[in-house]
Amino acid sequence: MKKHLLFASLLLLFIGILEIKTATSNSNGRAIKTGAPGEGTCRDCHNSNALNASGGSVTISSPTLLNNEYAPGQTYTINVTVERNGLGEFGFGFEALRASGANAGTLAVTNATEMHILTGNVSGNIRNTMTHKTNAGLATNTKTFSFNWTAPAAGTGTVSFYATGNAVNQSGNTSGDFVYSTSMMLNEANPNGVADFNMVNAALNVFPNPTSGNLQLSFNAPKAGNYLIELKDLKSGALVYNEQVNASNSENNFTLENNNWLPGVYLLSIQNGQDIIYKKIVIH
Repeated sequence: MKKHLLFASLLLLFIGILEIKTATSNSNGRAIKTGAPGEGTCRDCHNSNALNASGGSVTISSPTLLNNEYAPGQTYTINVTVERNGLGEFGFGFEALRASGANAGTLAVTNATEMHILTGNVSGNIRNTMTHKTNAGLATNTKTFSFNWTAPAAGTGTVSFYATGNAVNQSGNTSGDFVYSTSMMLNEANPNGVADFNMVNAALNVFPNPTSGNLQLSFNAPKAGNYLIELKDLKSGALVYNEQVNASNSENNFTLENNNWLPGVYLLSIQNGQDIIYKKIVIH
């Protein structure tokens, strides 16, 4: 009889340890739970409340992704913010996918203490999921996770972001938590000429192009104000020129001085916080 009781006790202890390990593993984030096509969300386990219940949210944002367009090869900072008042821990999952369901571009961890990349298979596509680490989301009411995404090569077309956020009550299990899901669609910018935004009549001209020296730039601003001029290496995303200028609502002329730019293909952009135009530049 004692042997039976001892065996039963050991079995229960083993099950308890297994459950603790499973919970710890899940708190370290899960792959392919972003709400993307063919995937579930964190609510597959944390299912006490309805998906996207009122009182909380998950959002995707980026300070340099304007007009829902990406420049091929450019690196962007992506922010995933999870919010719900009264809770003190948050988790997330994020993916960037092509229309085919395959990865679009490259995700990069910028804070190894808080995040890592896990992989999963969906219909033959090995997807990379940026997700939280254990206890990385400890915060009051809201938590923002930031990382880098390098856009895919030209010709990729539409890219979709998918994110799920989990606001948890720190009970040690999956009950009572709130799960939120969102997505964002990006179009590929045209780097070969003026993008078709509100600045379509900007008449951007850059010469000489190709060049090995300075660049002469002229454009008609749709309205007077401050404009940001940037030149980035299309392959690496490295910023090689950055200047804020004051433009009138007529023709404007500026000189971009060559600061030992390496030979290659670059993307010139001019933006005013609302509108943006692009031009592909070749340095030889």
